Formats: sequence, structure tokens, C-alpha cells
Amino acid sequence: MKSLNNLGIQGLAFVELSTSKPDALADLLGQLGFAQTMSHGIREIDLFQQNQINILLNREPGSHADGFQCEFGAGVASLGWIVEDPERALTLAMKRGAEPVPGDYVTLDGDLAPCIQGIGESLHYFIQKPKDLNLFENIEFETFGSSTQSSQSVGLNSIRSLCFQCSPPDFATTVNFFRRILDFQTDETTSSQGNTLEIPGGLKIEVQPFTAQLNALSAEGGTIHLFKGLSKIALSVTERNEVLNRFENNPDLNQLIDWQRSRTGQDSGPTVLRLQPAKPLGALSVEITL
Repeated sequence: MKSLNNLGIQGLAFVELSTSKPDALADLLGQLGFAQTMSHGIREIDLFQQNQINILLNREPGSHADGFQCEFGAGVASLGWIVEDPERALTLAMKRGAEPVPGDYVTLDGDLAPCIQGIGESLHYFIQKPKDLNLFENIEFETFGSSTQSSQSVGLNSIRSLCFQCSPPDFATTVNFFRRILDFQTDETTSSQGNTLEIPGGLKIEVQPFTAQLNALSAEGGTIHLFKGLSKIALSVTERNEVLNRFENNPDLNQLIDWQRSRTGQDSGPTVLRLQPAKPLGALSVEITL
């Protein structure tokens, strides 16, 4: 994969969730090993972390995230990208056709964090990691109590891929948003149709039209909510056997997931843990590959 990355994206800063049941979602995150480590100094937004995964739970009335969940239900209201120079990234994205919008986050300098309109009414923030500050301190977060990540972690390590669903007519537009605006490149090793994209660091974006999902779920007898936007988050783990044992031997964790083997049906293949449908997450699917 030839890397361009003129936007200077260094990785995923955060996934922002919004739901009408924030307390239930906070409990679910706790069960999955996430610790609340910081809270916004002004707004009702909490940061939950586990290893390299950062999740913002936004319960601020009147925020973009609040409007998002009121219109579409629970889901991912925004993504934050770590970039070398947020203002430069915004300027370049606008030259490529991105629409700048005011978001919910302000830097310590008093300026709105650069933000553009994304797919399915979600937002994309460009965030800089200062040398002398925690990334989230730069957008007005403060340490929460004495919670630490290590005390609650169940071994979830990082976000390996994000899946966006769209209608067939919007497929090319959705792929081009990530390729043309955000510098994702086609991952030739996994995508023959150009619908799997990647940035330096390994994070993948998969774009899937509704028809593909409907065909797959029809064969399984499943149902689907036809929402245009981020539909699935896939997580990686620190150590396969350790995480597998934790989920198998902990009744509270075990009841949260569906166990599914690889498509080959072989015991030696990877195990996919799919989070059971959870009301706090709405139609958002979460998978853990061991």
C-alpha cells in the first residue's frame, strides 16, 4: 500500500458515543473492562479507556452528540483523529471538498477543535497531541478520581477496523470521503473491490453497501437497521489465550457475547466474540477477534 497521508493523520484519537441510556452504556463499558479516567471540565462528557482504546461518552444536553442520538438513536456521533497540525489538516480537507462545522470540543487556547462533516451526520475532529499535555487535557478534560486502566482491563487492546454501511448509490461517495478527504488508501491485500481502506498504523475502514449486509443476514435469518454511518467496531486484544480465558470464566462477560468460530469452522481458526445486541449501543455492532 502506497502511503500518502498528506493530512498528517497519526492515528485514531477517540470514538464518541451517544445514547439515550448513558448510565447503562457506562455500566456496559465497565463490564467490558473500560475505566473512566477523565471527565470534561465543563460539559457532561466522560472518557473511558482500555490500553489504546479511547471512548468518549457524551451525555451533554444540546450537544451535536445529543442531537445525533435523538435523530438516529444510539451510535457513534464522531471520530477524533490525531494529526500533526489540526488547522493545516482542516484547510487541506476543505480544499478537497470537506464541509467545516462547529463541534462540541474547544482547545485550551479557546478555539473550537477543527471539525468536518462526516458520513451519516457524524463528525470528524482533527486533534493535536501536545508535547507537554495529555491529548485530552488539550480539549479541556480533567482527571477523574483515582481510576486506572490496568485495574479494570480485560485485555482489549486497540480498534483494528471500523465498518461503515451505506446505500448502494452512496457507496462511491462514502469510499471517496475516506480516500480523497482523509488519505486512506485501498488495502489491496484484503479488498478486490476497493472497499477496504487503511492508513499508516494499520487502522482499516470497511465500506459495505446495505445490499451486502442484507444478503449476509438473510442467509443467517437476521435483521438489520438500515442506518447510513458507522455500524461496526472491531477490536484487537493483547494476548489471545488470556482474553479467551477471561471471557470464558467470567459469567458476567460470557453472557455479553455470542461465540462464533472462523468461517472455516476449524477450532484452530480465530474466535470472533460478537457483543450481544445491547440497547445502550443501539444498532452498533462490536466484535472482538482473538
